[in-house]
Amino acid sequence: MADPEYAEVFMTGRIARPKLSMHFPAEYIETQLEWDDLVLPEGVRAQIRELESWITHQGVLMQDWNMGRKLKPGYRALFYGPPGTGKTLTATLLGKYTGRDVYRVDLSSVVSKYIGETEKNLSALFDKAQDKSWCSFSMRRMRCSENGRA
Repeated sequence: MADPEYAEVFMTGRIARPKLSMHFPAEYIETQLEWDDLVLPEGVRAQIRELESWITHQGVLMQDWNMGRKLKPGYRALFYGPPGTGKTLTATLLGKYTGRDVYRVDLSSVVSKYIGETEKNLSALFDKAQDKSWCSFSMRRMRCSENGRA
């Protein structure tokens, strides 16, 4: 049986964003705010701009400049701090300005008390995102990929 996404592409020409469900424990998030609405120390802001630059230009670096053999694809960042410090806003702004969908992973749906199940659940989620240019955001960890490589 063909993957439902292939049928959707064939019939509509596009793939709809997945909805939060038992089979996809992540929710699409976005913001109407702008970079000027995010209050950060200048050093942190500079690091976020570096992250934005990498996400924007990683295709050029990896393919055009043949850096794929020397650099790992994708980007992983750890956002930390107490609630209200801008972690989610930063993730959504990065998605907005780099043209990537941002998904907040529902960790309660992924974590299992059984050995190996948490890893299996996370792997299934990232496999689903493999062919997309998404940013996955769970609690304090963000993972962005381009063309399915993260």
